[in-house]
Amino acid sequence: MDEIIAWISQSKKNRRMPYHKVIRALNLSVSPTTLAYTLRKRGYTRCKALRKPDLSPEHRRQRLIWALEHVNWTIEQWNKILWTDETWVTSECHTRIYVTRTTGEEYDDTCLRSRRQRYWGWMFWGSIHGNTKGPCLFWEKEWGTIKAETYCQRTVPIIDGYLRLLRSEGLQSMQDGAPGHSGAFTREELHSRVWDWMKSWIDERYPEDDELSYDLLRQAVRAAWDAVPDSFLAKLIDGMQARCQAVIDAEGGPIPY
Repeated sequence: MDEIIAWISQSKKNRRMPYHKVIRALNLSVSPTTLAYTLRKRGYTRCKALRKPDLSPEHRRQRLIWALEHVNWTIEQWNKILWTDETWVTSECHTRIYVTRTTGEEYDDTCLRSRRQRYWGWMFWGSIHGNTKGPCLFWEKEWGTIKAETYCQRTVPIIDGYLRLLRSEGLQSMQDGAPGHSGAFTREELHSRVWDWMKSWIDERYPEDDELSYDLLRQAVRAAWDAVPDSFLAKLIDGMQARCQAVIDAEGGPIPY
């Protein structure tokens, strides 16, 4: 088993191989179920490959401060936050990449996803609070890239109007730390998980459509946004205290969420 683990751990290619391909590559006389069970006893399972976070010492410090300030927030307090973010949606397959690893190897180079240049697609911006989806919009092509000026021009009025509409609920806006945004905070992957859910939903319904037109892609993205369950959003909010604690335990470093 030591030799098998060493072989799996030596490269990205080997880490990503499903167990039936590992068996074929090493000419093993066991079933995928048996190999999975044996590796699990040694602490190895198939897990989602993460992207390496770009965290400078200052980013870590800010993340830790933010987590310490919010770790004891109640669900009621979290429900009063309007979370906003955007994602780039393309017509390529968004299937998650899985690797064979043990706990603590999340950010080993052989376990990480590589960043690559975006395919053509559409930028989609959305917001949530509690278990409710707030305003959303497509970043139109003629608007150009998202910068501070264009962000304030296109999305800030929407946020402001929505907060005024729900003024009695005491909502507050909280955005991620992208350069074009007027505010910054310690970004967790709250919205990333929403985007993952939406992209998986699109993959399931358009498995063979690698070149959706802009119009069809836009329809698919909006349908996926509408389909995100309220219970899924509520579960994300319920886990915020655990996320803050994980950041504290990691001293501001990356966390396996």
